[in-house]
Amino acid sequence: MSTNITTAYLKDSGIIIAATTVTANPGINATTMVNRIVAIHATAVTVAGTFDIGDADGSKMKFDVGVSGTADIYMGELGLKCKGNVSVAMPGDTASVTLILG
Repeated sequence: MSTNITTAYLKDSGIIIAATTVTANPGINATTMVNRIVAIHATAVTVAGTFDIGDADGSKMKFDVGVSGTADIYMGELGLKCKGNVSVAMPGDTASVTLILG
């Protein structure tokens, strides 16, 4: 089981996780850090619609949330692998999302 659980929160659409470069051997190898989303909590307050989570390769996952609704999605340890900037497009301007990373 993963022991490095962290969260990322975003209100309105945009980049929720900025890309981080990890260098094991300075000047030799530089790789973009990979994030794994293991769970999602999303809230849509005034507008129903689709949440779209994407990374450097494009859209990774889409799901719908109704008006004044929430969605809790659990994916387990392997989760959804994302690299580079991770962004979320949300319905309306009163939606929010929390990503649980592991």
